[in-house]
Amino acid sequence: MLEESEAYLDELRRASKRRSVLSYGILGLVVLCALGALGLASNWETVVSIQNGERDMLGDRVYEAQHAAKTHELDLEAIHTTLLPAWAIELAHLEDRWTNEERAYNALYEAVKADENLAEIVEEFREIGWAPNAHVHTRRLEYLAWAWSDYLKQNGHPYAIDAGVMALSSGDFLFFKTYVVQRRPTATIDGELYEMELVKRLDKTNVRELYLGATHVEGVQSRLVADRIDEFNKEYVLELFSEGAHLTPLQQRVRRELSDRLSAADIKTLKAELSRRTLVEEIEHEIRRHPDCIGFQLHDDTIRHFELLRNMVFTLDTDGTNHPCTLTGAQNLRLKDAGYWRRANEAEFEAAYRTLLHELVRTVAVHEARHLADVDDGIDCSDCRSMTDGVMVESSAYVASFAWSPSPALAVYQACQVRGTAGAHGESVRQLLAKLGANCNEIPDDFAVRARKLEADLFGREAQIQVELD
Repeated sequence: MLEESEAYLDELRRASKRRSVLSYGILGLVVLCALGALGLASNWETVVSIQNGERDMLGDRVYEAQHAAKTHELDLEAIHTTLLPAWAIELAHLEDRWTNEERAYNALYEAVKADENLAEIVEEFREIGWAPNAHVHTRRLEYLAWAWSDYLKQNGHPYAIDAGVMALSSGDFLFFKTYVVQRRPTATIDGELYEMELVKRLDKTNVRELYLGATHVEGVQSRLVADRIDEFNKEYVLELFSEGAHLTPLQQRVRRELSDRLSAADIKTLKAELSRRTLVEEIEHEIRRHPDCIGFQLHDDTIRHFELLRNMVFTLDTDGTNHPCTLTGAQNLRLKDAGYWRRANEAEFEAAYRTLLHELVRTVAVHEARHLADVDDGIDCSDCRSMTDGVMVESSAYVASFAWSPSPALAVYQACQVRGTAGAHGESVRQLLAKLGANCNEIPDDFAVRARKLEADLFGREAQIQVELD
C-alpha cells in the first residue's frame, strides 16, 4: 500500500530524471531555477525543502545532525512506548492543554534533552502541535518524524515513528505511531537491493494502520506492520487449517501452498490448536447465554494455567457492578484439558504459526519492494490508458506480488480483502483478476505464469523479486 499517493505520483514522474547530473557549483537562485527547469522538483515545496536542507540535490530526504549524538544515554523504550504517545494524547485533549499537556511535554523533553538533536525535534513537534492550523505544517511534521527515525537508525537503535495531523471539527491535532524495528527484510530486484522494516507498534493509542505494509515515498522507505500482519494471519490464514472447514477453491489452494512449507507435525499442531480454540469459544457462548454474562471472555493466559483455578468463579464489570459467571464442573474439566494441551504444545504451535506468519510477511514484502523499485525507476505502462495514475501504481505492485510471491494464491487471498473497497487498491485488484481469468473464489492452475506474462505485457519487465527476512 502507498501512503501519500500524490507525493508518490510526483516522485514517479521525476524518477526517470533522477540520474541527471547537476553541477554542485551552481548556487542560490540559479540552483532553484535549474531544479525547477529540469523537473527535479515537482513543486515549489520541494525546491524550498532542498534550500532548507531537508533534501539533497536529487530531491531525496536528508537529515544532518547539528550536535553530537548522545542517544545511548536515553531510555528510548520509555520514550517510544510511553512518553511521546502520552504527550500526543494530552495535546489532543484541548480542554486540558494548560495543565496535562505541559506536564506530559516536560516529561518527554526531560527524557530526550541529553541528546540535543532529538530535543530540537521535540521542540518543533510542540510548535506544530500548538499552531492554530497545524495541518498546514503536515509536510514538515512528516519530515521531522522521518528525520527522528533515520537519526536513530544511523546511531544503531531499532526505533521509528510516524506522525500526522488529523483534522476534526474541534480543530487539528497531532498523532504519532511509535514502533520497534524487529527485522530489516531485503528484496533483490534486477540486482538492486531494497531494504524494508518489519515493525511492531509500541504505543497503545487508538490510531490504527489500515494496511499490512506501506511505502512512504517521502523518504523512500517501506514498513511492514507486524501487528496488522499477525491479525490478518489469525483471522484469515490460520483458520484455513481447521478440521472440517468449508473452503473455497482459492482457500484450498492457499492451504495447499502453505502446507508445502509446513511439516506434517506442524499441520497436526495447528489443527489441534484450532480445535482447542473452538472448545473455548463454545464454552464462552454457553456462559454468555446468561443475561449477566454477555461480555464474558476467557483469556488465553487463564486457559494456559487453568489447572490452578479449579472451581473458579469468574467476574466481569458490567455497568459498574460485578456479576458472577460460574463455570459448571463439566466446563471446568473441558477447559482444564485444553489448558494442559496448550502448555504441553506451546513451543510447537508457536514454531508452526511463525512459519505461516513469515510466508505472509514475504508476500507483503514483495508488494512493497515493487513500490520501492518503481520510485527508483519510474513506471512505464504500455496499456494503462484506462487506468488512473493511482490504479496504475497499485497494479504494478499487485501484479508483481501475484507473479513473484512464494505463495501466489496467498497474494491473491490477501489482495481480495481490499477488492470490494473504493479507491486505487480495490480497482487495481478487480482489473488485474479480470485480465488473469481469475476471481476471489478461484484462480487458474497456471496463475503465476499468467501474472508474469501480464507484468511483461503491461510494464515491460520480467523482474523476479526475491525476499530475505533476515
